[in-house]
Amino acid sequence: MSHQMRTVGATSREPREGAHVVAERNVWVSPTLSRDQQQLKEELAHSLVTPEAAGELRGYLEDCFRRLLTTLELVPADTGRVLELGANPYFLTMLLKRFRGYELELANFFGRRGNNVQRVRNDVTGESHEFRYREFNIEEDDFPYPNAQFDGVLYCEILEHLIRDPIAVFAEIHRVLKPGGWLLVTTPNVARRPRNANCAIGRRHNSWSNISATNMKG
Repeated sequence: MSHQMRTVGATSREPREGAHVVAERNVWVSPTLSRDQQQLKEELAHSLVTPEAAGELRGYLEDCFRRLLTTLELVPADTGRVLELGANPYFLTMLLKRFRGYELELANFFGRRGNNVQRVRNDVTGESHEFRYREFNIEEDDFPYPNAQFDGVLYCEILEHLIRDPIAVFAEIHRVLKPGGWLLVTTPNVARRPRNANCAIGRRHNSWSNISATNMKG
């Protein structure tokens, strides 16, 4: 099944002069991976932030890889500062580092607050990444950034996990975006074919909840 998504620019402020305006557009990712895409997926499968959870992380990657490609295509090919909320396990982060020119600010939430770092090493090529991030709860905390800091914000696969006031988070996102900045929001498609097939036979679809739980609030 192909992945098709649509995006619109989402900010009520007047765009600054020369701002990149995210127009409404369709993005289509083929259901069949090209050779380069397959190689890219294999590289990510060996770049795990938690090697002891290799089976789960690779299962998650298998489930979401085309969605990651679609999300990447929706990110404007531009420069500037971008905030990625819920960056762990860093598959999208690594794609952004390779294919986009942004300075990335990363955020996660594992039950603590403050600054921290996680490292990812490819166990085949030896390539390594160091991901520094801010840790905070996006439903409870003010974002630890001044006003108008970011050209874009990535808010991917988080909204569906929030339980208190999901809409209130958008106020903080709006605050930290620069005038004319862009926001990309993605959520899983609950009507996609594998989920419907599992429901039809009474099987619980694997949502990779253990991974999602570590990312769901920042």
